[in-house]
Amino acid sequence: MIAIDTTILVYATRTEYPFHNEAHRAVTEISASGGGRWAIPWPCAHEFLSAVTNQKIHRSATPQDLAMQFLKNCTLFPMFHFIGEGAGYLEIIDNLLASLKASSGMIHDAKIAVIYLHHGVSELWTADRDFSRFPKRKTRNPLVKK
Repeated sequence: MIAIDTTILVYATRTEYPFHNEAHRAVTEISASGGGRWAIPWPCAHEFLSAVTNQKIHRSATPQDLAMQFLKNCTLFPMFHFIGEGAGYLEIIDNLLASLKASSGMIHDAKIAVIYLHHGVSELWTADRDFSRFPKRKTRNPLVKK
């Protein structure tokens, strides 16, 4: 299963970003391919809603109903899932945070890393280099050509 991070979702829906076309193409391709399961971690869905509707970030912010509709549209694809914390999550995040001596903003990224580890995600699509801090978690930036 592939999970998609907030950065890709924001770029896919906001045309003013330089990587909009690439992000939109990546999300469209994974949605339409039917080739495998894909997911959005709940924290990324919430962060997406917060980012695109924020008038301090975007002069012409995305209306909340349109941002929500984007997420609802994802659920129309049979291979799509939202993923979140489950049984055993607290123990896993406790071990990860302790091993990395994580604090502050790193905790949010660790939460996402643990969620995708906990759900057997094979790859996180992100443009956020901060995820490289988490060993044994494969990330890929679908916005750059290999």
